[in-house]
Amino acid sequence: MYFKKLIKLIVPLSLITLFGLISSVWATSPVSDNESDVKSVKGKLMSRWFINKNDNSGKAFCEHHLMIAVEGGGTNTRIRITTPNPVDQSKPYEQVLKQGSNIYRTAEQAIDVTRLLIQEGVEAVASKNHWNSQNTCYELALGMAGTEGNNNDTFLKALQKDPRMQKAVLGSDAETAWLSVFDREGLIVISGTGGITLGRNHKGQVYRKGGFSVPMSDTPSAAAHALHYGNCIHDIVSFENENVFIPAGVHLGFFQKLLSRKQGSGNDVFMYLHGLVTRDLSQFAALAKDIQQYFDGSLMSEALRISPSCEGYKNAGIGSNQGKPDAGSTSMDWSNKDDCANTAMEKSIQDLTKAVSITNPAFQNLPFAIHGTFGKVVWDSAVQYASIHEHIRKRKVEQPIDPLAGALKMLKDIPVQ
Repeated sequence: MYFKKLIKLIVPLSLITLFGLISSVWATSPVSDNESDVKSVKGKLMSRWFINKNDNSGKAFCEHHLMIAVEGGGTNTRIRITTPNPVDQSKPYEQVLKQGSNIYRTAEQAIDVTRLLIQEGVEAVASKNHWNSQNTCYELALGMAGTEGNNNDTFLKALQKDPRMQKAVLGSDAETAWLSVFDREGLIVISGTGGITLGRNHKGQVYRKGGFSVPMSDTPSAAAHALHYGNCIHDIVSFENENVFIPAGVHLGFFQKLLSRKQGSGNDVFMYLHGLVTRDLSQFAALAKDIQQYFDGSLMSEALRISPSCEGYKNAGIGSNQGKPDAGSTSMDWSNKDDCANTAMEKSIQDLTKAVSITNPAFQNLPFAIHGTFGKVVWDSAVQYASIHEHIRKRKVEQPIDPLAGALKMLKDIPVQ
């Protein structure tokens, strides 16, 4: 017990020390006396914020120049660094940190993570090219989650404390994904932890749906998928004397995992899920991975080994012969499927279909792209089960989506001072 308490104390202190070290390195770099103001400009889809330094004295120490792109999502943060004249023609420096950088929901973490990636990246590229990292300056393009909040100025000013940053532009990660595929018109459905659909027609009119970090509006998304599953379970589960009654046809594996995470009655489980939705969208969305694995059958063998001890399970016919087909029956055994996993996928496919089938005439029949791990899973399932009409499939753009490349496009649009 004492060991566990010690670990809980050491881990946070280690993280504080790490970010403190990065902050100290940041602070010991040459410092410019002049801070540029953060300005905003309308992008092709959404607003952008930028800093364009006009401090010639501060640029005197710059001997080398880099182009840096950062993509900050709800779960991971990525960076790409390119050099004008690299020593070799190898791929640009790239790194992924498995920490989210939503500048609205977790502003301080977004600053720390972005600083860390930039600091490590500049050091690595400078070392590879035999440069002095303190004389290596850069232009910065950021496509970040959470730009709809009011932390954009604070975020950019924190990054501006590094005098090596000569120019920076901040936009939505959704727009940078769009920019990597489209120029004048198109629709993009971003479906990861959360979800947002953005579009632009040839007249410059913009369409938006979702992107508010709420599962009910951010569809399709992993969070919405978990909510669909939870609603299905809630609709068919009843509680009596803290015994859980689940009709045959609902797989126990996923629900048992929820029970193991939150001890107590079944009602406590739903309160636990409600807490995740309101306080930790990423953790709630992570449940979608388990749900999908039950849907495609990869967790079935594990779930079938579960032997529930709760009397309510037995009363519902689970763990006994009740609810199973008679010997010789050709119907599917209830234990080989999870009705709620199927229901959740059906609803997510419906969400995706609605996202790319806009009824507004100004945005009908636009070419579209899908970005995000969960979105690709839903699209593949829809194609597999012929749930998408052919005329919709023909509109899908197969060009790879590269938000980091899209972010760098924004640098060209910054007004010259």
